Amino acid sequence: NSFANLMCNMGNCLISISKLEEANACADNLIKYIESTPNGSESYPVFIVNTFLANLALANGDNNKMNLHLQTALNALETFDDYINHNIDILMFIDLNILLKNYDDVTKISEHFINTCKESNAPFNITSRFMEKRIDCAILLHDDKAYAHFSKEFYEDYKQERNRNSEQTLKAENSHYEQIRLRKRQQILLEKSQHDTLTGLPNRAYLNTYAEETLAKAIQNNTYFGIEILDIDYFKHINDSYGHMEGDRYLKNVAALLQSLTNSDDEIFAARYGGDEFVIVYYNKTSEDIRYLMSQLKLHTTSIKLPKESAVGCKHLTLSQGCFNKIAGEGNRLWDYLSIADVALYEIKEKGRNSFLLKE
Repeated sequence: NSFANLMCNMGNCLISISKLEEANACADNLIKYIESTPNGSESYPVFIVNTFLANLALANGDNNKMNLHLQTALNALETFDDYINHNIDILMFIDLNILLKNYDDVTKISEHFINTCKESNAPFNITSRFMEKRIDCAILLHDDKAYAHFSKEFYEDYKQERNRNSEQTLKAENSHYEQIRLRKRQQILLEKSQHDTLTGLPNRAYLNTYAEETLAKAIQNNTYFGIEILDIDYFKHINDSYGHMEGDRYLKNVAALLQSLTNSDDEIFAARYGGDEFVIVYYNKTSEDIRYLMSQLKLHTTSIKLPKESAVGCKHLTLSQGCFNKIAGEGNRLWDYLSIADVALYEIKEKGRNSFLLKE
């Protein structure tokens, strides 16, 4: 059947572009194939084959063959129920009969498939094709009653289809917007779970994930990886002296400086580690690069003013900063970097705070 359908489709296409010699060759191959099959007529789609052969006979001007194949196709159509997949073949058969002015057959066939389509709730685009043929036939017969009836029926079905499509479109749009809303909600929840509520910086859990992935990338690319730990000098004293609300404001101010740093360079990541401690992750930065960035952070901190002089003798907030930076290699662990950076931070505190130290 697949081969027969292929030959018929190809043959009809060739007829439509006036390549009759090649269309006849298709018909010859088709007939040879049918004759070679064990079960004869039972093994091929009789209606489809004879519709094609009738179309070809008409193109060849052989009326006897054409009438023979048309009658065979018409007889086969009585038991042909695959109108969904082969509606084009049925429509071609109807067009042949319109061309030959077999209007009675056109009327019966069109109305039969209109009713069949409605009984089986066939798609409108298929039902409408049969309706169009029935309306065309009514016009050719000057049958005003049939024309009015099927035109009205066509319009009513069209309105139902349009309303159905509108409802489906509206449902699809609502579903689409709901999915967008849910994705945004999930993104917000994810952001909240990964960020510190007070400062808006990534939290410790997010830091660990990011730092591990970045260290692995640095090892793979044989490049620098650095960790800086910093905290606010005498933060407990500031909290006790000016209150927790002021303490929170200073934490936010430092976080804003760090956020500005990360916004300017996507190879720098900053997070709140806990309390007044923050961690910066550097990727692919030389020690010279990092020393400059640490000095700039120290400088910008002078803009965060205190009500009075601090324990380190400054009227602005100060930081202690410790960092470890080196080319990452196999066997390096995040904990090693954090541990050495913490040692550097401790050494700065021992020397009086308000400074930075980078170890290599």
